Amino acid sequence: MIHLPESLAAWRTPAFRDTLRRELAGLPARAFALERFVSAGDRALAEDLGFDVRVPDPEAPAPTAHIAVFFDVQVQCCSCGDEPVLEAGCAWFTLRIDPRDASASLTPLL
Repeated sequence: MIHLPESLAAWRTPAFRDTLRRELAGLPARAFALERFVSAGDRALAEDLGFDVRVPDPEAPAPTAHIAVFFDVQVQCCSCGDEPVLEAGCAWFTLRIDPRDASASLTPLL
């Protein structure tokens, strides 16, 4: 379960996006299940994740945002000397924070 209490407290303030980015960066990479966004045989690398936050309705009753997670993908290719190649990967989610307990859900936008 994901909890984002600082982001909930920052909702409807100018600090919300930066606070949410900071809390997302503190989550374990497995919270994003990035492997589902890469091709079979390739590998999502969880080091140095980047985040973009878009808030579609800053007046919504509960914090909701569209989140882009940027990561590296190790591509296994057979035409490049069998050496893996790194490519940029991006996964989009809708994030909702429950105002009662700061629990958050991430829904992938596939």
